[in-house]
Formats: sequence, C-alpha cells, structure tokens
Amino acid sequence: MKGHRVRYTLAAKLVNELVEAADDKQLTKTIARYGRVDLLCIDELGYMELDRRGAELLFQVLTEREEKASVAIASKESFGGWTKTFTDPRLCAAIVDRLTFGGTILETGTDSYRLAQTRARAAPAGLRHLGPHALRHPAATMAYALGVDWKQIQAMLGHTMLSTTMDIYVDMVEDVSRDAAPKLDAWFDAAHDDEDQEHVDPEDGEEAG
Repeated sequence: MKGHRVRYTLAAKLVNELVEAADDKQLTKTIARYGRVDLLCIDELGYMELDRRGAELLFQVLTEREEKASVAIASKESFGGWTKTFTDPRLCAAIVDRLTFGGTILETGTDSYRLAQTRARAAPAGLRHLGPHALRHPAATMAYALGVDWKQIQAMLGHTMLSTTMDIYVDMVEDVSRDAAPKLDAWFDAAHDDEDQEHVDPEDGEEAG
C-alpha cells in the first residue's frame, strides 16, 4: 500500500502494550498513535481469553478508528466463538458491531495455509500426515526436559506470550514429572529447615528470630 501508513500487530501484543501504557499514564498517546495509521492489521484475535480491562482497552482503539480509518482483523474463530475471547457478552457484541458495520467479511475456510505448505514439503520424504504441531510439541518438550529456559523455548517457537509456550506447547514428559517430586521435597525441606533456624526454642538460651 504505497503512500499509506500500515501497522501490523498481534492482538495479544497490542493489548499488552495498551495495559502498559495505561499503567504508565500514556494510554491517550498510545491510542492516538494507533489511530493515525491508515490501516491497522490485528492478527490472531480469538486465540486466547482477554480479561475485562484488556478487552475494554482494545475496544477503545477500535472506537478511535471507527468510520475514520480501516481495520483488518484475522481470526481463526467465527464471531460466535469470540465470546471465549471477550467474556463480557455486551462488550463482545459492541466490538463485532463496530468491526462489521460497513465492513467486508472474507471467509478463507478451515484449511491452514501453513499446514498445507508443511505437508507439501514433507510429502517427498514420505511424511504425508506431518503437521507443524507434530514438530513443535516434541521440540518444546525435549528442550524443557533438557533444562532449556522457558524464555529460550518461547523465542525458539516465536511466541509472543510466554503463557502460550508454557500452557499449550510443552507436554510434561514422564522423566521430568518423575524428577519434579524429589526436587519439590528438597525445596520444602530446605524451607522448613530455614524456618526452624529462625524460630529457636528460647529455653536453649537463645532468642527467637
């Protein structure tokens, strides 16, 4: 779009930025900055639930642009599924109303472009049913089992939110689960020992901590 100002962002990243701006008392400037671009592209809306504050801040951005500038939204969910993202039904209805009024809805179907491309690349190797998640889950799980830091795994998978990596993409392997119990026991034992040292019996001639 030559000559036009376009900005692309993930829905979760935008909401996080708005929350931080509100905390820093910079919300008005941030909303105005998003209001000045000719086209705002928001991707991955509907992938995760937004709390009421985040949803309301996103609503403010959409309201600022209403009938002034264009918004493009990409979502895997139909509008009916947006109630999982915007848990307030009235707020959800208001957002859908603003986006659809005078807008154009393009349905691309349920087939993933990325999945189709991955299968096409895998076919020569005889891996006909290989999908992207077939590789991401084991890779993340093995990295976790080998002690790789969560943030490094997040960067490896290209996730915006650390919670996506921790909650969805890492399956708890048996060895890690087995090792967790003694580690937790050791941690609690150490904490208990520290607590005992802080509270020494006064009858031993020492003051309690």
